[in-house]
Amino acid sequence: MARRFPPVCAGYPAIALLLLLRLRHIPAAPPNAGSGRFALVTQLGVVLREPRARIVLASALAEGVFLLGPMAFVPAILHQRFDVPVSTATALIALFAVGGLLYTMTARHIVRRLGERRMVLAGGALMGIGFAGWFATPVARVAGPIALLVGFGTYLYHNTLQTNATQMAPSVRGTSVALFAFCLFFGQAIGVSLAGWAFDRFGDTPLLLVPALGLPVAGWAFARALAHRARSSL
Repeated sequence: MARRFPPVCAGYPAIALLLLLRLRHIPAAPPNAGSGRFALVTQLGVVLREPRARIVLASALAEGVFLLGPMAFVPAILHQRFDVPVSTATALIALFAVGGLLYTMTARHIVRRLGERRMVLAGGALMGIGFAGWFATPVARVAGPIALLVGFGTYLYHNTLQTNATQMAPSVRGTSVALFAFCLFFGQAIGVSLAGWAFDRFGDTPLLLVPALGLPVAGWAFARALAHRARSSL
C-alpha cells in the first residue's frame, strides 16, 4: 500500500520560503553590548542600569513570590479544609488554565479597550480577589470558578509584564528576557519555601491573605510605573 504524502510536509517548505523572503527585509540586530569572557556580566549591567528593567524584574519577582508560590498549596488547603480528595482539589485549581485560555480568546479586545495600565491593575485586583475568595469560600466547589478568575487575572498581569520584558533592553534582549525568567522562577522558589513554612506553622490564613493583599499592590505599583514612563516620554 503506497504511503500518502502528508499535506503538512508541503507546508514546511512554504513557511521556510516565506521566512527567507522576510529575513531579507529585516535590519541586522544591534551589536552585543559585550564580548569575551565577561560578556554576560557586561550585558547584565546593561539591563540592570535601566530603571524600567529594574521595575519589570521586581514585578516578575513579586509575581513568583505572591502568586506561584502560594498557589502550589491551594489544593492541600482545600483537601485539609473540606476533606475532598487531593485529585479533586487539584482538578478544581486546574481551571486556572481555562482562565488563561479565556484571556487568549479575548486578548485582542482587552488590549484595545483597557491598555497596559488598566490591564495590570485589573489583573492584580482579580488575583487578589481570588485569593480572598479561596480564604472565604464555604464549599470546595466554589474554588474552581475562583481559580478560573485568578487565571484570567494572571494573564492580564503577566502578559503585559512579559511584553515589557522583551522591550526593556533591546541591545541585549536575550539576556534581559533570560533575567526576567530567572526573577520569575526565583520568586516562585522563594514563594514556595515561605508558603510551606507558613502553612506548617500558622495554617492557611497567611498563605491566602498575604497574596490577597500583595498581588493588587504589585499590580498598582507596576501600573504606576507604566504611567510614569508614559508621562516622561511626552
